[in-house]
Amino acid sequence: MTRNDVYLEKKTLKCRIVHKQQLIAEMLQFPRPRRSKTCCLKLVVLGVLLMVGVEVLWEAAPFEPFAHMKTHRQRFIRTKLLKRHQNMDRTIRDYPLSVNLSDVVNRILKGESPQVKPIHNTTKYTYIINPVHTCRNSIASDDPGSSVFLLMLVKSRFDHFRNRDVIRSTWGNESLAMSVARTIKTVFLLGDIPGNLVDSSDIRDQLKAESQQHRDLVQQDFLDVYFNNTLKMKMGYHWALTFCPSAEFLAFVDDDFFVDTPNLIKAFRTTISRSEYSHLIAGFVLRYKTVKHTSRRKWYISPSVYPYDTYPPFAIAGSVFLHTSAARRVFTGMRFTKPFKFDDIYLAIIAWKLGIEMRHWPGILRYPVKYDAAKHGDVIAIHGHADITEVLRLWKMKYG
Repeated sequence: MTRNDVYLEKKTLKCRIVHKQQLIAEMLQFPRPRRSKTCCLKLVVLGVLLMVGVEVLWEAAPFEPFAHMKTHRQRFIRTKLLKRHQNMDRTIRDYPLSVNLSDVVNRILKGESPQVKPIHNTTKYTYIINPVHTCRNSIASDDPGSSVFLLMLVKSRFDHFRNRDVIRSTWGNESLAMSVARTIKTVFLLGDIPGNLVDSSDIRDQLKAESQQHRDLVQQDFLDVYFNNTLKMKMGYHWALTFCPSAEFLAFVDDDFFVDTPNLIKAFRTTISRSEYSHLIAGFVLRYKTVKHTSRRKWYISPSVYPYDTYPPFAIAGSVFLHTSAARRVFTGMRFTKPFKFDDIYLAIIAWKLGIEMRHWPGILRYPVKYDAAKHGDVIAIHGHADITEVLRLWKMKYG
């Protein structure tokens, strides 16, 4: 045999092997039935119906076929939260100052010596604008019904003129007292204008004119920047307790919120008992959120500042509601608690150390929604309206 014949024989043998392999593979393959579009649609509908059926059985069946699974899941979550709560109780109480804050505050409110030196000056900054007469008429009146039922403390940025105008004409309008039979006062909390702004002098003139017209701006001389919101919150507590002590309830709200004031007043009257006044803060509450120790972003906190892994339950700072007696305990506790970067966490730390409950109100929505009166008739507040005209539209939609 020549070399050419050997080559042809090998090639033929290789082709036969490949052909046999292909035949075996085809024999092992199962025929795949063709499904029409109608058949696929039926399968999708059947799957959805099965899912709905399982959910109905889970939640509503009288014999509760999956009761043991639910109970196991609930036990797991309950045990996990209990461990976090116990760890939190051991760690947060050591956040400076490591004292029994509740005992210290109670002593001060009784007029006794706390026997502990404060570490923080809550009156460090000076008022630039201070409408001291806002609540004075209510205080001087002999009519007990004239005292302020609700004081709205709106955290606003110095240049948010439009936001403040919309709030004055909607949910912050003090004439609402006529319809809800309660006295309402509204003030706006501002910091000082950064000096590096080109038009800072023009903004100062506008603020001065706005203050003279409405007499509802409260401003101190700390810079009005995001991470000074803790200072803005402290100013609100100080102003409310010093210049509006007749107020029964306080509402701390950001100026991008929609607030249904009648629903808010209803919530104060129906969901908080008198015995809870000094031990309760309400809002949109988040529980046991993990601290950002590794990512140097907006919410980063150095372990040297806050060495714990979890935050205590906190109400997001855009909407916080409480009775004046609770506010007085919180403000007193600030003198003995190391300041914190985020105002909602700072409030949560003090509340935890004082034994004040953070209660979640389901009527507070964290993000804007397509408002439907039937679905959202009981809404108390809606956050995140970058376009303030949307707040005006929602108010007109419900109240005309």
